[in-house]
Amino acid sequence: FYADSTCPKDSNPLQLEPSEVIGEHGDEVIVNCTSSSEDHDGMYWINGDNRTDSQEDAAFFPYSVSLSDYNVTAECKIKVNSSECGKELGITIYKNPSMVNVYPTKHVKAMVEGEQYELHCDIHEVAPVQNLTVRWYKDSQLIHTDSFTDTIKTQVNMSSILTINISRGDSGVQFKCEAQLDFGPSGPVTPMKKTSEGDDVTLNCEAEGNPPPSFHWTRDGVNLMANTSNLSITQVMAGSVYTCTAHNYLGTPTKHIYVDVINTMAGPAVDMTTPAASKLICKITNVAPVQNLTVKWYKGNEVVWTETFKNLSVTPVNVTSTLKVTPTKEYDGARFKCDAELHLGPNGPEQIPATSSEPHVTALHFPVISITKLKSTVTPGQNVTFTCKAEGNPVPRVSWNYTSAPNVIKATGGSQESIVVTGATSTNAGVYICVATNKVGSVSRSFTLIMKDTTDGGLFPLIWWLLIVLLIVLLLICLIIYCKRQTKHGQYNFVPNKPRDTCPQEHAGIPLTTKSNA
Repeated sequence: FYADSTCPKDSNPLQLEPSEVIGEHGDEVIVNCTSSSEDHDGMYWINGDNRTDSQEDAAFFPYSVSLSDYNVTAECKIKVNSSECGKELGITIYKNPSMVNVYPTKHVKAMVEGEQYELHCDIHEVAPVQNLTVRWYKDSQLIHTDSFTDTIKTQVNMSSILTINISRGDSGVQFKCEAQLDFGPSGPVTPMKKTSEGDDVTLNCEAEGNPPPSFHWTRDGVNLMANTSNLSITQVMAGSVYTCTAHNYLGTPTKHIYVDVINTMAGPAVDMTTPAASKLICKITNVAPVQNLTVKWYKGNEVVWTETFKNLSVTPVNVTSTLKVTPTKEYDGARFKCDAELHLGPNGPEQIPATSSEPHVTALHFPVISITKLKSTVTPGQNVTFTCKAEGNPVPRVSWNYTSAPNVIKATGGSQESIVVTGATSTNAGVYICVATNKVGSVSRSFTLIMKDTTDGGLFPLIWWLLIVLLIVLLLICLIIYCKRQTKHGQYNFVPNKPRDTCPQEHAGIPLTTKSNA
């Protein structure tokens, strides 16, 4: 804490009040530097790269330190008898987590008795992480506590993992994690007060000083009309940050109190015991009269289910409402919530606020297959490619079932797989089956490859041409025969030749007559 080696270790006259500050990122704190020696040559502050003017006649020097930089430093210095002494302010800047998420490390359709599973708790934008404590609860029972050793000062994202063994008695239980900054007894700067919604709460802010300090309260930065050390809150409805400021002319310390409101209705739990349909269970605890209770289920801003109850009990009871959700693609990432509200009619209170819980649902659904085409006809030697794509949650694995051949290869890319046939032959003809599989199930579709028969295709036209030529030849033959027969019809005269000398004389005088065909 000494700024210069020339300062005698046992005679440093400086004291800081407070000597260490723990404040939220963005706040301002006032620190008073006091010297036990009035005989000095000046006091001043060094804040980062800034230096104040020296004050030579002052016994104390108050200074305002901004906590907007996680690496801020502040040091008070004094010059005494040719020596320079210094006292450095201990500064811890914190930031409460902006968000805490809990989810299983691996998606499962159903948790099996006797198996081990991991739950993941993500804590976002928290500092300093070495003061972070994560507590895991099984319903209301604390089952594990986690801390961190990182020494980084700036805000970071951290994770805590809980390993659980599922037993039959764990059906319906809820696991949760809480993240809180813990600075020990020296600086309870971030106390968290837990209360139930609608309860009355009193916050205490203790401070002593001379002169006695005055008090001022704010809620989430908004000024409250309260100037006492105690603040009474009637019917707390939501979590808030309350800040108490104690002030006198020597300083203005602050204290932050975080009020954590516990809903009277437990958050819905997703029961994945049924593969084909999941159930969202909304547990409403300690409610009366239950016959006036209405539970509304929402998908986003749309009411998808409303339920009422017939129980006539007038004392507080626990009830549940169940919404069945089919795990389809359209529900992937959908936000469901249930609202529980008492309706007491015109004679009841003017308004009883609804209590709600809102989980983020990731819907597991079967793969959906799309194939570029279901059938293809090719000629021998032709190349052909057909692709099978699949969508689903989780992302499905795609595979083909077919008769292997040297000219058939598979090409894989993401959630799709292609079959490439080079120089198709008759052995490649047949049915190719695409199968898409994920944790929800398997689906399949088939592709048929048909091979053209080029031999039959070339012979058939030749036969037709031969038949046509034969027909033409037959027609020509018939025409020739017909024409020849036509020339034989009509009168014919026969002129006898001159009688030969050798002809017998007795036949020479016989006349020839003409015979008609008509």
